[in-house]
Amino acid sequence: MWYIISLHSEPLFYKGITNEFVKVCGLEYTDRCIVNGKEFHFSPPMIASSIQADGVLTQNSIQGFATKIDAREFAKSKKLTSFKYLNTKQNHPKHIR
Repeated sequence: MWYIISLHSEPLFYKGITNEFVKVCGLEYTDRCIVNGKEFHFSPPMIASSIQADGVLTQNSIQGFATKIDAREFAKSKKLTSFKYLNTKQNHPKHIR
């Protein structure tokens, strides 16, 4: 799922029904992962589990999008100017201005 987030180091998530960026509690973050025996560190930390994150965000009425294109079109319709895209499956924020 793709989400629209703020540029803050601890991201705020865009809540379309209130037209504001909000803090979402209960998300689990990690600052490292191990792939093929190699350890990688992240700064800022990344979402630890996409399944857990999608559930928490849904419970908090944060709109997710199936594709980045859908998220982009929504952001354009709201005339947002400074934000990032977050794909919970890839855990890599995509910057946009």
